[in-house]
Amino acid sequence: MLKSPITTDDLLPNPHPGAGFREDLFEAGDISIEETAAATGLSVNALNGFLDGTHRVDADFDLRFGRYFGFSKGFFLRLQNAYDLEEVQRAAGAEIDRIQPRVEHAA
Repeated sequence: MLKSPITTDDLLPNPHPGAGFREDLFEAGDISIEETAAATGLSVNALNGFLDGTHRVDADFDLRFGRYFGFSKGFFLRLQNAYDLEEVQRAAGAEIDRIQPRVEHAA
């Protein structure tokens, strides 16, 4: 197996699932975070945390936020899962790569 010369220092930052949504959804001024909180039942803190990258997406957040803005069920959970996988790969990838698979992959 070839080892890549790329290190985690060479990688671009891993964008949080909320990255970009503040600009896309709220900065136009059509709706406020407070209005969104009232309409969805999510707290202003949860919404701001999501948009700032400090709040994890859970199923409740995904369904409420996604429904309100017309996203498919699971859209934000999939973004969160992709983010989490990349974070773990960056933090523990070398250690995980040393794990020997119990069964070889079929060709």
